[in-house]
Amino acid sequence: MQSPRTVWLIATAPLIAVMLMIFLSFPSEVDAQSPEGVEGVSSFALMELPTCSEAGGQCGLYNQDFKVAFSITPAGQLRLRSSQPLDYVLVGLASSGNQQPDVASPVDAETRDRWVFEFGGMPDVEDRLRIVAVIGESTWFGEASLIFLRAGD
Repeated sequence: MQSPRTVWLIATAPLIAVMLMIFLSFPSEVDAQSPEGVEGVSSFALMELPTCSEAGGQCGLYNQDFKVAFSITPAGQLRLRSSQPLDYVLVGLASSGNQQPDVASPVDAETRDRWVFEFGGMPDVEDRLRIVAVIGESTWFGEASLIFLRAGD
């Protein structure tokens, strides 16, 4: 025969579990509040793919909801493809010269998921590419290494 304490624990455990589930399913007052004046405006950081730091690799930026892949031709043209149609894209280089951001051009004005930008020459592999992608009032931004431009081993 089991002790009365064990029987009591076995009998009340399901009741306590149900009460906890009900209690935790109600939204709290903290969850219901939103910051004043920030509604609709959002900014998200993008991480670079690990292959951006490998010679001969492919490069892109991503987060859970958004991805952008890019390549640079030998003539210095940045070709960018995004996972979503964009309103506009700003492109710049972080280097000793620090090229100021400039607007890229859409390849197809209707789909707006492919963009190009002319650097006017091949960027140095030591530079870092800075990209800001905008959709409505949401902004995605990131910086990536250009080491992937080196020829692979």
